[in-house]
Amino acid sequence: MMRAYLTKIVVLLALLSPGALALGQQQTERYIPLGQSPGLSGKVTLIGEIAAVDAPSRRLTVATPQGARSVKVSDRTSIWIDRSLYRKTNLTGRFDDLKTGNKVEVLFAEGADRQVARWIKMQPPEPPGDSPARR
Repeated sequence: MMRAYLTKIVVLLALLSPGALALGQQQTERYIPLGQSPGLSGKVTLIGEIAAVDAPSRRLTVATPQGARSVKVSDRTSIWIDRSLYRKTNLTGRFDDLKTGNKVEVLFAEGADRQVARWIKMQPPEPPGDSPARR
């Protein structure tokens, strides 16, 4: 009886822990509009405009009011096209979708290499056409 009660408390605490909340946010991040991620946007993310795209090295230069920053895009970087301004569903993007002049938000990977993007949200300048293969 006491063991079952303790087990329930441990499970409840695990679900309410910051780690569980972070996992939930990771799973829903693609649906949160650019610049509106609770606890992340503007605090630990980089928000700016794509100034340059270097496809061979898979790097972006993001211009911000504080200056330009180079961003490495790895195969593990999630890229999302934020179409919330146009009241359309966000899409999963590819490196080729990242174009100069588009507004982006970047969360960097944890650890020693803080130049690699964990995820990138890009806001297109105008509503792109629907691409069924990209949902």
